[in-house]
Amino acid sequence: MTSTTSLSTRIAGVMRSAKPFQQHRQLLETFVEHGEKASAQDALHVMINLRQARENYMQERRKTNPGLGPQALRNQWSSEVTASEGWAQVTKTAFAPEKKRQLHEVDGTTISKAYNALSNLSKEVELSEELDDLWKAIHSKIVNKELTRQALMGIWAVAPAEKLPGLDRILAGRLRENKQDRLYLPSMFSLISRANAMPNSAAILEVAGILESRVEDLNAEDLAAIVAHLDLRVTSDKKEEVPAKIVDLVEKAKALIIEKDMPLSGQDLFRLFGMVDSRESPFFAYISKQLLAQQDLQAQQCLEIMKLLDRLPGEGSSQDYKLFKKAATSLQFRLRDARPELLYLVARHLPIFAHDLGTCQALLNVANRQRKDLFPQALWSIFKHASLVDLVEKHPPLHDRLKVLGRCLEENKSAVSRLTLTEMKDMAIAMRRNNVPLPVCGENMCGRFLEIYNGIKEGTEEEAWQKEAQTLLLQFWANLEAQGLATEPLAKLVESSLATIAEKVQIEVIAESIGDLAAAKESSNTETVQKIQKELAGILEKKLPDLSQELLLKAAKDAGQDSIRAAVTQEVKRRMTRISVLRNPRDYDALTDLVENIQMWERSAEEGETKEVYKQALPKLEGVLLSSLDRVKSEDAQASAERLRKVLGRLLVSKSPLEEEGLVALKGALVRLAKHCQTAKERPLASELATDLAFAYALVYRGQPPLDVLVCLYSLLGAAEAEAAGRVSEMGVVRRMLQNLHSKTAKAALAMLPGAPSVEAALRRGVFPKDRAQNVHFELTKGEDGSKLLKQFGLLPTKA
Repeated sequence: MTSTTSLSTRIAGVMRSAKPFQQHRQLLETFVEHGEKASAQDALHVMINLRQARENYMQERRKTNPGLGPQALRNQWSSEVTASEGWAQVTKTAFAPEKKRQLHEVDGTTISKAYNALSNLSKEVELSEELDDLWKAIHSKIVNKELTRQALMGIWAVAPAEKLPGLDRILAGRLRENKQDRLYLPSMFSLISRANAMPNSAAILEVAGILESRVEDLNAEDLAAIVAHLDLRVTSDKKEEVPAKIVDLVEKAKALIIEKDMPLSGQDLFRLFGMVDSRESPFFAYISKQLLAQQDLQAQQCLEIMKLLDRLPGEGSSQDYKLFKKAATSLQFRLRDARPELLYLVARHLPIFAHDLGTCQALLNVANRQRKDLFPQALWSIFKHASLVDLVEKHPPLHDRLKVLGRCLEENKSAVSRLTLTEMKDMAIAMRRNNVPLPVCGENMCGRFLEIYNGIKEGTEEEAWQKEAQTLLLQFWANLEAQGLATEPLAKLVESSLATIAEKVQIEVIAESIGDLAAAKESSNTETVQKIQKELAGILEKKLPDLSQELLLKAAKDAGQDSIRAAVTQEVKRRMTRISVLRNPRDYDALTDLVENIQMWERSAEEGETKEVYKQALPKLEGVLLSSLDRVKSEDAQASAERLRKVLGRLLVSKSPLEEEGLVALKGALVRLAKHCQTAKERPLASELATDLAFAYALVYRGQPPLDVLVCLYSLLGAAEAEAAGRVSEMGVVRRMLQNLHSKTAKAALAMLPGAPSVEAALRRGVFPKDRAQNVHFELTKGEDGSKLLKQFGLLPTKA
């Protein structure tokens, strides 16, 4: 006991007087000095204090080296600890075979704290065996009821998810037994932090009941903790398992924060902001208002705001716009003197602010001011991510800045010296998509790629490597060749690898590469390149029978060659001779997309064999679309309506006559959709979607649909509260259709429907401008091409 007391006193002295970045070293040195007299409990006591020493170390290092992130600091600290003699002696004293018996003699409070500390440290240090040994001692104490409620709660907070069910029953029992003992809030928050892993935990429900009884007295920080830990509808993968008791507590906490207008700390604001799942939520509006008042936003915080605004569904409000502009302005300010670490971080987040010219411009400006000899990898990162978001297409004025960035990379001799095969492939794609070819870098990358490829090939014959290497080789070469930058040795390597490529590389990669080569410069179209193109096209055509509908369409789109498009069309037609009905929504949607593309290919193709292939395939494929319309399974009314709109668009531009069977199928689909929308517990159809359906059915029936079709359209339009703004042509067609009703009884029946007033109001606004009135007609005869009328309304795709 004397040794333990002596060591404990010295440890306390170290934690009190040592400098934060030296505490871990002095703790371990103190233990070593204690020598053979140290017990297992002494070793655990050191481990408990090491966790606090790590937090102190990181806090101090952030002040002196703000460029290093939390993970880098933790890794640095862990390296220093595990390399020391003291760490080896601490683990040996606690977990050596001859010492393990002592673990069972350690008091419950110490063993609980030690397990908590080691679980935390195990994120950077390998401690799985030590944790297993400690758990055996803990389990023994649990069985013998030697652990206090507080100790059990400490273990619960860090125990592996698979051990929680066993702990839950015991901990819940302890909480019920000692209800008169007041629990501290930090302990309760630590316990409910595991709600994500076990939403229906009896222990968590016990604590939720205690918190609900005290919720009126809690401050903003505590209410924020409740929301952060228990709003499982946002954070959990098991949303359906969230108990009503927890949902009610979370909603009450949110309501109190808003009602009492509680200011939240910056940390709580960003923690809760990231959990919002709806723009319509009052809580989102409240947090947004507080964020707008925040000063000195850090770069990471700006990116978090942008990320959430980008993730949330629906259109943003004016407040959303203000919040984004505040984040963007603050980020631009932070970028002015950014270090390479920040450039990496911001470049990775380009997709969430790519639409904002000012922020993109600020990023490129600071990149072009960096020391080119020191930070080529940061510049490559920006160049690559700019291509991934099609930055030049979004903001043409930024093309010149990307060219400047490209020149910087060209001038840097070490720019490609550290790139891996995957990174070189990415860079070749980036040059093409940014429209900034880099000849010097391209030549250097070809040499480096060949060197690495040949070196690895000689050292391994693993199947996984063969597949990945052949894919990278084909993509790298095709993208460089498209820019006229590929070298002859690289092309020869691809040519010699064609047999392996045919066997190992995925078909969509081959199709994409064929499409890339189609854009290659004529000057680079050598005999070798022509041979490779021909071989790849042959490989693709042979593999078509093995592809799904979805991959067939992707292959045809990516390859971009008439011969392959025709082969894809014939393959689909062949399949449909054996299949008359599709039931899987994914297959049906893939066929709809394919029909749309074949229609465009047919319109753009010159008279000849290829055009004839398209013409012969379309009637069969369109027939399958119609016959499958009432068989496709879909529980979502919105998805069903989108699918119906898309199919109607394909049929209206078809040159095949719409027979009676087709009209019956379309009417049945509309009736089912209207019933679904009436009974389903979901939002009505979007106004634009409902209007498009009414417009399409007006065209299908030449302006005189039967009454049951009109009733369904009225139902959909009324529920959607249709607006004519921006849809003047379509609503005008619907209005003319209604004017063609000759029966007063039919008109009266429609007027009695629930949605009639909003429909009538929309129709009154949907009047044609005089200069377009002559375009409205319903003189189409059966089988007539409807594309002319659709083109007048801007609904017909014009690009193949």
